[in-house]
Amino acid sequence: MVLLREARRVATKVIIIKDHFRNGPLAERTLRFMDTVGNRRRGVALPYTYMNADEWERAFAAVDLRTDFETRRLSLYPWPATWLFDRSWHFIARLAVPDTASSISGA
Repeated sequence: MVLLREARRVATKVIIIKDHFRNGPLAERTLRFMDTVGNRRRGVALPYTYMNADEWERAFAAVDLRTDFETRRLSLYPWPATWLFDRSWHFIARLAVPDTASSISGA
């Protein structure tokens, strides 16, 4: 949430996010595995905090952002890895940033 608030503070028009949904019974384990394999050796912090679609929408709303485009079909992996890792976990969202001046002036 801290990163989302900071992105909202400094963005002028849109914010683009590529992340994951924790959807389904195997999502948590699979996302942890993917994070560990893909990021640990690069020294990336691994907090393993994944949200489902509703949690993401509530987080966006909490910082006054609105999803104006989203896709869940990213086709990131070759077959057969796509069967294991693509599913409906990945997403890209474009979030509209309200015009702060208009919001303040009531325009």
